[in-house]
Amino acid sequence: MSRDLTTATARIARELGESEVAIADALAKTTALLHSAAMAGRDVPGAPEIESQQALLRLQKIVGGLIEARGEADRCLTCLSKSEGAIA
Repeated sequence: MSRDLTTATARIARELGESEVAIADALAKTTALLHSAAMAGRDVPGAPEIESQQALLRLQKIVGGLIEARGEADRCLTCLSKSEGAIA
């Protein structure tokens, strides 16, 4: 592991970018799942409403958490950008 601050900051920024892509992928997949669950609740006769509602609420929490994670990753990248400017 490098002990150079500039190199470490660049590595963290690169890995953070990879994490942002993973978060975006997870968000897209989870919202698709939320859509599928909502459509199943509507289209499947006899689907238990309480369980369907609970599943939708849990999926919504996952989506909310991913949106928060996306924002935190962006704020972290902003902090790194500022620290790179201070180093230069």
